[in-house]
Amino acid sequence: MKGHDHEQDANEHRAEPVRPAGRQPTPPRRVDRLLEWLLPPDLLEDVLGDLHEVFGRQAAELGAAKARRAYLWAALTYAQPYFYRRRKKFDRPVHPYPNHFLFSAMLRSYFLTAYRNLRRQPAFTAINVVSLALGITCCLLIFLLLRQELSYDRFHAKADRMYRVSATGHWNGETSYTGITPYPLARALRTDFPELETVTQINHGGAGLVTVGTKRFPDPELIFADSLFLSVFKYPLLAGDPRTALAQPNSVVLSESLARTYFGDAPALGKEMLLDNADLLKVTGVMKDVPRNTHLPFQMVVSFANYQRGNPDVQKWDYSNHGYVYVVLPQKLAPGRIESKLPAFMARHIGAETAKNARFLLQPVTDIRFDTRFALHNVGETVGRETHWALASLGVLLVLIGCVNFINLSAARALRRQREVGVRKVLGGRRSQLVWQFLAETLLLTTLAAALSVGITFLLVPRLNAFLGFTELAAAPDGFLVAFVAGLTAVVALLSGLYPALTLSAYQPVLALKNGIGAITGRKSLFSLGRGMVVFQFAAAQVLIIGTLVVTSQTDYFRRKELGFAKDALVNFRLPTRDVQKLSLLRNELLRHPRIAAVSFGKGAPTSNDHGFGTNLSVEGKEGISVFVKAVDAHYQDTYGLTLRAGRWLADREVKDGRYEFIINETLLRKMGYRKPEEALGRTVKIWLWQPFEGTVTGVVRDFHLTSLKEEIAPLALLNLPVGFSQAGVKLAGGHTPETLAYVKNVFSRAFPQEVFTYEFLDEHIARLYAREDKIEKLFTAFAGMAVFIACLGLLGLSAHAAVQRTKEVGIRKVLGASLPQLVALLSREFALLVGVAFLVAAPLGWYLMHKWLENFAYRVTVRPGTLLLAGLGALAVALLTVSFQAVKAARANPVHSLRSE
Repeated sequence: MKGHDHEQDANEHRAEPVRPAGRQPTPPRRVDRLLEWLLPPDLLEDVLGDLHEVFGRQAAELGAAKARRAYLWAALTYAQPYFYRRRKKFDRPVHPYPNHFLFSAMLRSYFLTAYRNLRRQPAFTAINVVSLALGITCCLLIFLLLRQELSYDRFHAKADRMYRVSATGHWNGETSYTGITPYPLARALRTDFPELETVTQINHGGAGLVTVGTKRFPDPELIFADSLFLSVFKYPLLAGDPRTALAQPNSVVLSESLARTYFGDAPALGKEMLLDNADLLKVTGVMKDVPRNTHLPFQMVVSFANYQRGNPDVQKWDYSNHGYVYVVLPQKLAPGRIESKLPAFMARHIGAETAKNARFLLQPVTDIRFDTRFALHNVGETVGRETHWALASLGVLLVLIGCVNFINLSAARALRRQREVGVRKVLGGRRSQLVWQFLAETLLLTTLAAALSVGITFLLVPRLNAFLGFTELAAAPDGFLVAFVAGLTAVVALLSGLYPALTLSAYQPVLALKNGIGAITGRKSLFSLGRGMVVFQFAAAQVLIIGTLVVTSQTDYFRRKELGFAKDALVNFRLPTRDVQKLSLLRNELLRHPRIAAVSFGKGAPTSNDHGFGTNLSVEGKEGISVFVKAVDAHYQDTYGLTLRAGRWLADREVKDGRYEFIINETLLRKMGYRKPEEALGRTVKIWLWQPFEGTVTGVVRDFHLTSLKEEIAPLALLNLPVGFSQAGVKLAGGHTPETLAYVKNVFSRAFPQEVFTYEFLDEHIARLYAREDKIEKLFTAFAGMAVFIACLGLLGLSAHAAVQRTKEVGIRKVLGASLPQLVALLSREFALLVGVAFLVAAPLGWYLMHKWLENFAYRVTVRPGTLLLAGLGALAVALLTVSFQAVKAARANPVHSLRSE
């Protein structure tokens, strides 16, 4: 019997296969999901339990592969209509209430729970609401600004078919772009392209004087236009006929506000006014004010016949002064079909040689505001598309920084809510229901932030309008704005709440109820993501700080850079005459005053809105050099402090034998092919304005800036040409400026009693050239400060949570003798490290972005390492100051309170 028992034990031992230690085989998960879909919940647990038990036994006896096949076959036996019908019946609601009632009750429960949770932790709620509200406010302001920008010239009835005929050329290795074209172009287009719906031509007039009765009004913003202007630019007329308003000479159309200024509340139609004491104009139309979002701002339209009468050679192709030509294409005519014929058109009318290097093109009216290639000759300001992208990116960035605060603080609060999640799951709550609950909480908070941001936006819009000056933001609630706010709120709620909702709802109920800590799946990765978000916040903030510092440096450079002439104590005013004798008397009378050092006349100051005549210059052996020509007198050098590099200045005498004296700048010297200034002296040059002008180079002047520092110094030729004088320059000496200006005004009024004296200081005019950059500097500063503030709000919340989590550790260290600085360093070390990592990201990115921005300026600063380091140290100092507030508070707490339960 003993032997038999021993043999039986051995057989039983041999029947039990020996499995290597390791992972036990598990039933196929996909088959389990199939059973979950087939069986009703009341049978599912029993069936799965039985099948799993059989699978374990078969896997031990037959192996995992055969056990899985048997498991699948057994599961398929439940694929019967009986079980499916039972499941469908189980899914039906057994309660007497309709679904919509339960859904509304569920939503009410979600939002009520969310409201209680938000009230329970007011500090975290306030940080989240303020962070999101500030981010959304910045985004809304940028949205309003971009909407205003992108609306330029889209109010025209035929905006999608309106084009400006512009030109581009390639001369001497350089490509140039211009929006002005010869005046005969309009007439030739009408003749050669009868398929065009409408063609009109415009000249943007300079400042003038309007006299109405005994009243005089200076500097109207006027243009000269032909009779078809109002057929292209369909501005609504309040009085007059748009078809005939500009058909006759001496006709003028006024804007509504200008008509009210000139004639008060009386009807302006049919009234007369005097322009520049020369043209008696009759008001033939009054139109609504031109919207500010246009590339062609004006207040008055004068018949083009008046301009042509004062410039009889205007219809010659080689006339130096050019204007603007606009066309309207008929429906379904692609602009490419017209542009393909323009090279042959140019060759016919201007010449085959010119057509080889230049061409006409059709520029959409809606693109003129944004195409910086044509900025030089545009009437209004030009803003590149890259500026719009930068603003849009900035808005998105600030919203994301606010969202990151919510995500980080929600993750930090997760440890406090694990028991809530565990209880809900034990009571039957599904994960999807938990996700919706947390999303409802986020939506409630985001809606509060959005409502707050809308209120802040409406308060800030008037101030932003006043600050920008050149635009008017429309913040009135319309459908598009409401849709944008609603969409932005939904997107922010989803971005902010989805990750915390998925994380919190994934807690295991047993672990959550037991200790909470282990319930966080992937705890390390969760908090690694949190660190990454802090790095993102401060990297973005430091990029904006770098941008602010670079923009500030560039604007300071604009103010400090030597321009090549004296700009201080210089007063400029418009000349109402070009008569040499009258100008000589005016100059002599002004110089009688002891505090007037010099007086000169010319076509504007060295840097002014009037750059001079644009034309081509030929010199011995070289032709077609693009050049600006500026008419100046013999006293121009002394008045503006110009420096001669070689030769002498222009003589104060009449031209003999039709030969003029020319002064050239250093840039033109190089274009002519000479290295030394002395090589150009005595050379014969020729230019063409309204007639050919030929003469000799008598001097070379040091380069000075004709335009702002955004553009390179252009080739320039100066000659004494009184017919081109348009402005006087008066150099003041010593103090008592108001008394001296009063004397200048008195002399001007005696010399020209019919004129109005208006003046400006040259340094103030130059400062206005950089008004846009000054605004960009202030906007950068505001947005950078906002980004740092939002990031610090989040850091404040995280540091407060970290201090609470490490209360016992701090208490133990304090009992063991740790000092206050040591404890503060302990609690601040990790955050300082994160800001340092953010600097490593922000420094190269900020350098690259600002380097690209600086490429828009011909004369610019460089992004120095010190600028990057200053931004990093500034961000670190602000972050440490924020964190140290909570760190000091935690370090100074009595350890008895934190350790009394141990």
